[in-house]
Amino acid sequence: CQKSAMEYISECLSILDHTVYIGGHSKGGNLAMVAGMYAKSIDYFRIKKIYCNDGPGFREKELNSEEFAKIGKKLVCIMPNYSVVGVLLNKKCDPIVVKSTRKDVLSHALCTWCINDKELEIAPLSRFSKNIAKSMNEWINNYTDEERRYLTDTLFNALYDADIEDLYDIVNLKKIIGVIKSVKGMNNDAKKLFIDLIEYNLGYCIKNALN
Repeated sequence: CQKSAMEYISECLSILDHTVYIGGHSKGGNLAMVAGMYAKSIDYFRIKKIYCNDGPGFREKELNSEEFAKIGKKLVCIMPNYSVVGVLLNKKCDPIVVKSTRKDVLSHALCTWCINDKELEIAPLSRFSKNIAKSMNEWINNYTDEERRYLTDTLFNALYDADIEDLYDIVNLKKIIGVIKSVKGMNNDAKKLFIDLIEYNLGYCIKNALN
């Protein structure tokens, strides 16, 4: 999908004769950054701003690359004060934090972000999001890329089997029970990784909430 995003931006700029803004929400925010990072020089200078709206970042390798460094001045990161997705990995970008009407994973939905007149309502990033950011990134660093890929595939297979299609399904008790059943049916290696993910991050958040 990152390659497709790069091709899409190149195609659009080939038929447009003015500067453009590129951006996206969630994974789309990550794709917008990638499209800017690897844009041809003639295309890059026509990109005015790159918006990443609560999208995940990159591994250290990509984060410290010349490609990422070149989009720094054009990058605008926006996330809700109870962000879960936007705090994953890193973007080297001081985010604009907007108040959300939700205090859980559903704060990811743009329709929960608060606006005063024509401007975003700014709020500090919650302790919840700060803890998620630290715990998830620490946990991720304990595993190789291959192990991360394996866990991701396993997790999304479990969500697929439970018929979970979007964030709103996460709070559906019946579907969550379906995920639990799917996890029970995993092989031992997958189950160990999944349980380690839950235990590590839950333990981290509880510990820091009490401090």
